[in-house]
Amino acid sequence: MGLTSVILVDLLGLDRLTNAFGLLLLFQGIASFLGPPIAGMINHIDVGFVFLMAAAMKLTVYCNVTPCSLVEID
Repeated sequence: MGLTSVILVDLLGLDRLTNAFGLLLLFQGIASFLGPPIAGMINHIDVGFVFLMAAAMKLTVYCNVTPCSLVEID
């Protein structure tokens, strides 16, 4: 959460900071609420713990790289 507000202001401007921060927290809460049950269901199917960790790692890398391609560089 350290640079979240700074990055949101850079991307969207100060006038949209409160709405953007609220939506960001909303989606983080939904992901925190739904993530563990979905991982438990996948693990119960007998896919295994290693598959879940690899999928989480790939998703984390993808989510961290994708926004970089959306930012316009002057």
